[in-house]
Amino acid sequence: MSDENRLPVVLCWHMHQPDYRGPEQSDYQLPWVYLHAIKDYRDMLHHLETTPGARAVVKRYDPDGMPITFDLQIEAEALGCELTWAAENPPAVTGHLLDAGMTLDELRLPERGDGRIGLVMDAAGRIREEFPDIGLYGLITGPFTLALHLYGTNLFMAMFDDPGFVQRLMSFCGNGPETHRSGA
Repeated sequence: MSDENRLPVVLCWHMHQPDYRGPEQSDYQLPWVYLHAIKDYRDMLHHLETTPGARAVVKRYDPDGMPITFDLQIEAEALGCELTWAAENPPAVTGHLLDAGMTLDELRLPERGDGRIGLVMDAAGRIREEFPDIGLYGLITGPFTLALHLYGTNLFMAMFDDPGFVQRLMSFCGNGPETHRSGA
């Protein structure tokens, strides 16, 4: 098909897009940064990689910085928690290591090859190569969320029944494995 017969098409992934237009302007003043609906990333990346000339928001808006990922389960998965995947939702942690019998002393910091950590690092490297002047940042799971992923909702009762364990768990989730040991 010749270029003159092509119909220009824009695919817009809405993903809870706030209206970032100024009150007196019809142009958008800020881009959306893709933090809320990771369920469509698979399709979006497929289209960007297989459609020559397709461009992502970064090429349109030239942001100063952008997140690499915002995935509340990535750390738990890398530590060994079981995830359940759904077609239309982010993954959910369904296997809680510490509730299943693993001990705090058996936990270790994840490495690049654990879970999807390597995938995120590879994506960051690709973005860095193509856009070297954009600040990249990662959004990570907070200590309490990670503690819930590791122990499940039993964490709430453990706050009353075993506060020393909860303190060690929170120390691991906030500071790493060497801070939660019994003698630390």
